[in-house]
Amino acid sequence: MNISAQELNQAIGEYITTFPNEARLNVFLAGKYSEQIQAEIKIELSAAVRTTEELLWAQSPGVSWSNAFEQQLFSHIKSKHSWLEQQGFISLLGFSKWLCWHEGLNA
Repeated sequence: MNISAQELNQAIGEYITTFPNEARLNVFLAGKYSEQIQAEIKIELSAAVRTTEELLWAQSPGVSWSNAFEQQLFSHIKSKHSWLEQQGFISLLGFSKWLCWHEGLNA
Protein backbone atom coordinates (compact mmCIF):
# COMPACT_ATOMS: atom_id res chain seq x y z
CA MET A 1 0.00 0.00 0.00
CA ASN A 2 1.36 3.40 -0.97
CA ILE A 3 -0.13 5.34 1.89
CA SER A 4 1.58 6.51 5.05
CA ALA A 5 0.57 5.87 8.63
CA GLN A 6 -0.18 9.57 8.97
CA GLU A 7 -2.57 9.46 6.01
CA LEU A 8 -4.35 6.38 7.40
CA ASN A 9 -4.74 8.07 10.78
CA GLN A 10 -6.16 11.15 9.06
CA ALA A 11 -8.51 8.98 7.03
CA ILE A 12 -9.83 7.13 10.08
CA GLY A 13 -10.47 10.50 11.70
CA GLU A 14 -12.62 11.41 8.72
CA TYR A 15 -14.27 7.99 8.58
CA ILE A 16 -15.37 7.85 12.20
CA THR A 17 -17.46 10.60 13.70
CA THR A 18 -19.09 8.76 16.60
CA PHE A 19 -19.57 5.80 14.23
CA PRO A 20 -18.20 4.92 10.78
CA ASN A 21 -19.49 7.20 8.02
CA GLU A 22 -18.56 5.93 4.58
CA ALA A 23 -20.03 8.93 2.76
CA ARG A 24 -17.79 11.29 4.72
CA LEU A 25 -14.77 9.06 4.01
CA ASN A 26 -15.60 9.03 0.29
CA VAL A 27 -15.60 12.84 0.22
CA PHE A 28 -12.25 12.91 2.03
CA LEU A 29 -10.65 10.39 -0.34
CA ALA A 30 -12.10 11.73 -3.60
CA GLY A 31 -9.48 13.27 -5.83
CA LYS A 32 -6.63 12.50 -3.43
CA TYR A 33 -6.09 8.85 -4.27
CA SER A 34 -6.67 6.46 -7.15
CA GLU A 35 -9.67 4.15 -6.92
CA GLN A 36 -7.37 1.25 -6.09
CA ILE A 37 -5.74 3.11 -3.19
CA GLN A 38 -9.16 4.28 -1.98
CA ALA A 39 -10.33 0.66 -1.91
CA GLU A 40 -7.21 -0.40 0.02
CA ILE A 41 -7.73 2.40 2.55
CA LYS A 42 -11.37 1.40 3.05
CA ILE A 43 -10.37 -2.24 3.59
CA GLU A 44 -7.75 -1.27 6.17
CA LEU A 45 -10.03 1.11 8.06
CA SER A 46 -12.86 -1.42 8.10
CA ALA A 47 -10.47 -4.04 9.44
CA ALA A 48 -9.40 -1.70 12.27
CA VAL A 49 -13.05 -1.09 13.17
CA ARG A 50 -13.72 -4.83 13.10
CA THR A 51 -10.71 -5.49 15.37
CA THR A 52 -12.07 -2.88 17.78
CA GLU A 53 -15.57 -4.36 17.78
CA GLU A 54 -14.30 -7.91 18.29
CA LEU A 55 -12.34 -6.95 21.40
CA LEU A 56 -15.26 -5.00 22.86
CA TRP A 57 -17.74 -7.84 22.27
CA ALA A 58 -15.29 -10.32 23.82
CA GLN A 59 -15.26 -8.51 27.18
CA SER A 60 -17.21 -10.48 29.74
CA PRO A 61 -19.29 -9.39 31.63
CA GLY A 62 -18.84 -6.11 29.73
CA VAL A 63 -16.40 -3.27 29.23
CA SER A 64 -15.14 -1.60 32.39
CA TRP A 65 -13.79 1.69 31.09
CA SER A 66 -10.54 2.85 32.65
CA ASN A 67 -7.22 4.25 31.48
CA ALA A 68 -5.81 0.72 31.69
CA PHE A 69 -8.55 -0.69 29.46
CA GLU A 70 -8.14 2.14 26.96
CA GLN A 71 -4.41 1.38 26.80
CA GLN A 72 -5.17 -2.33 26.36
CA LEU A 73 -7.58 -1.49 23.55
CA PHE A 74 -4.99 0.73 21.82
CA SER A 75 -2.27 -1.92 22.17
CA HIS A 76 -4.55 -4.65 20.83
CA ILE A 77 -5.60 -2.66 17.77
CA LYS A 78 -2.04 -1.45 17.10
CA SER A 79 -0.75 -5.03 17.28
CA LYS A 80 -2.94 -5.84 14.28
CA HIS A 81 -2.79 -2.46 12.53
CA SER A 82 0.71 -1.10 13.04
CA TRP A 83 -0.10 2.22 11.37
CA LEU A 84 -2.42 3.26 14.21
CA GLU A 85 -1.28 6.27 16.23
CA GLN A 86 -2.96 8.14 19.09
CA GLN A 87 -4.48 10.58 16.60
CA GLY A 88 -6.41 7.80 14.86
CA PHE A 89 -7.11 5.94 18.07
CA ILE A 90 -9.08 8.89 19.45
CA SER A 91 -11.70 8.28 16.76
CA LEU A 92 -11.79 4.54 17.46
CA LEU A 93 -12.07 5.23 21.18
CA GLY A 94 -15.04 7.54 20.66
CA PHE A 95 -16.67 4.91 18.47
CA SER A 96 -15.94 2.25 21.10
CA LYS A 97 -17.63 4.21 23.85
CA TRP A 98 -20.63 4.92 21.64
CA LEU A 99 -20.87 1.25 20.62
CA CYS A 100 -20.71 0.07 24.22
CA TRP A 101 -23.43 2.53 25.23
CA HIS A 102 -25.60 1.73 22.19
CA GLU A 103 -25.28 -2.05 22.47
CA GLY A 104 -25.29 -2.26 26.27
CA LEU A 105 -21.73 -3.55 26.44
CA ASN A 106 -20.68 -1.48 29.45
CA ALA A 107 -20.08 -3.45 32.62
